[in-house]
Amino acid sequence: MAFKYLPFLAILFLRCVSAAAQGTGTIPEFAKQAQDTVVYNSVEVPPQFPGGVTQFYAYVQNNFKIPMRFKGKRKIITQFVVEKDGKISRINILKGGEEGVGDEVKRLLESSPLWKAGEQNGTPVRVLYSLLIPIENN
Repeated sequence: MAFKYLPFLAILFLRCVSAAAQGTGTIPEFAKQAQDTVVYNSVEVPPQFPGGVTQFYAYVQNNFKIPMRFKGKRKIITQFVVEKDGKISRINILKGGEEGVGDEVKRLLESSPLWKAGEQNGTPVRVLYSLLIPIENN
C-alpha cells in the first residue's frame, strides 16, 4: 500500500528540484551571511602584509615598544584573523605574552596597515593567520 504513492512523490520531488534549478541563480541572503562568518585555515592565496614578511618584521622593529618590566629574549606566538577588507581582528596571544608583551603585540597588530586579504576561488575571504614574533631586550 505504501508504494502506491511512490510515483506521485517522485514527480513532486522532481518538480521541486526543477523549480529550484530554474531560480534566479543568486545565493539566498541567509547563505551569504553564513559565508561571511567562515574563517579559513588554508587558502589558495594567503593574506600578506604590504611588502611581504620582511616589511612586516621591519614594521615590528620600528613600532614595537618594549614594556619596561620585560628583560631577555622571547618568542611570541600570536594568531589572528585577516578580514576580507585587510583589517586584523580576533587577536590571540598563544605563547609569550607575559610582562605586558602580549598587550604590546595586540596594540601593534591593531594599528598595522591593512593587509592584502587572502583569497579562495578568486574571492577575498577571512583567514586565520599564525605568526611568531621574536622579541629581545637586554
